[in-house]
Amino acid sequence: MFTNTYKKALFIGAIVMIVLLSGCTSTPKPINPWNFTPSQIKKNINNWDEDSQIIILTSGRYGIGTRAYVGRNTGEFIKYIKNPSKKVQIAAVSGSPNNSFYYSYKNIQYIKNPDIEIIQAAMKGIDRKWLGTSGRAEQYIKLYQMIKNPSDEVTLELLKEVYRLSKSESKRFFCRKGQERVLSEKLLLTITKDYPLALNCLKFNNINTFNKKSQMQLIQNQPSLLAWIKNPDKEIQLAAIKKDSTAIRFIKNPDKEVQLAAIKKDSTTIRFIKKPDEDIKRIAFQKNLANIRYIKNPDEDMQLAAVTHYGKFIRYIKNPTKKVQLKAVQNISYCKKGMDHPLKYISNPSEETILTAIIFCSYAIDYVSNPSKKAKILAFGRVDIEKPNFKVSDKNIELTVTNGQIKIKNKTNKFVKIISLAEYHGEDVYTLTAHSLPPKSVQKVYSPKSGTVITTKNLLKDKYIQFGYAIEYKVGNGSTKNLYLVKKYPVNKFL
Repeated sequence: MFTNTYKKALFIGAIVMIVLLSGCTSTPKPINPWNFTPSQIKKNINNWDEDSQIIILTSGRYGIGTRAYVGRNTGEFIKYIKNPSKKVQIAAVSGSPNNSFYYSYKNIQYIKNPDIEIIQAAMKGIDRKWLGTSGRAEQYIKLYQMIKNPSDEVTLELLKEVYRLSKSESKRFFCRKGQERVLSEKLLLTITKDYPLALNCLKFNNINTFNKKSQMQLIQNQPSLLAWIKNPDKEIQLAAIKKDSTAIRFIKNPDKEVQLAAIKKDSTTIRFIKKPDEDIKRIAFQKNLANIRYIKNPDEDMQLAAVTHYGKFIRYIKNPTKKVQLKAVQNISYCKKGMDHPLKYISNPSEETILTAIIFCSYAIDYVSNPSKKAKILAFGRVDIEKPNFKVSDKNIELTVTNGQIKIKNKTNKFVKIISLAEYHGEDVYTLTAHSLPPKSVQKVYSPKSGTVITTKNLLKDKYIQFGYAIEYKVGNGSTKNLYLVKKYPVNKFL
């Protein structure tokens, strides 16, 4: 008979043997992720059951002892699982409080053809209010761009959310370097209607495989897609223009009917017509005279009509005629220093054009390089010129002006006292310094006026300027004598 102690020993031994045998035939379940290194997880994860796989994918931690790590993207271990179940896939992309959302949604790239439920799980991981609307939209876009061959349902689910959060961010939805999305006909119809901003970065080569009805719907939703249709028929052309007249730029050699439809909707679309019909030019111009900027080689009547309406339209006219130039510089709405004057836009204006411009607005001279004296007189009211050469004399004295220098000469053998010396500049008279001249001497005379002036009155009315001198003097102790001479000089002599 066995003793009680021996029985106990046999029982314990049996238990130990069972434990040992069980360890030899199966891999321990990862109840505690701290018990496994990444290499051990990679090696054994396919042998574990679904619950064990989920524990690893959502734990956010792994390692043993001093090589333990937290806050890790353990969801990425899904890439080592063959044919993961939907629950496992959802666990990989949704993460857990220990698994940062910044990483877990990226695990979508390891899942083949994820369905809408898996996508929604990944989106929940991103939906953090502190990110802000633009931040969440940006993360959703990154999520979408990681999906290989997303279904239409998945595409719309993510696009709808991005569009709701930030329409501006939706412009980047399909933008991924090296990856071009070709959308199905049904999906493209939906996006052009409801999410047009997201069309950026897409190519629409397959649009030519669609039937006319679908093409028409697409064009009505988004007229710019006309650019992708080869040889669209007139009905589609007119439908695009009815929606957006600028779509005519996508039509090669549009006929007169199509041109007219575009111009009637918006006359400025003539800028997109390379060879507009002459009647189209006229209609566009009549609707808006500013359209002269888009018309090549407009005739003189059209030019005159434009600058008569607004002088600065001359900027759009290449090589305007003299008649057009003169009309433009006369037609200004206001005259102010620093104003944008029509003269600014005329290359090599004629002297007549310059003078006419200045008569109507003196500040026009700011746009004249090297203005003539006549232009300066009109702009500033006067212009300084050098004194004309001049001579006045009698038997006793002689006054001359040569190259602007004044000299007075005593011809006698006696002292001559200059009592008063006056210089005439038109209507202005200046008194000069009196002198005492020794016999047979010549002295220079200082004048406060280094030259004389031509005024606007001299230029436009008198046509001449006056210049001369009056001298009162005595010879010795003799009586007072006077010498006076003022001449008229034609203005043109100085211009």
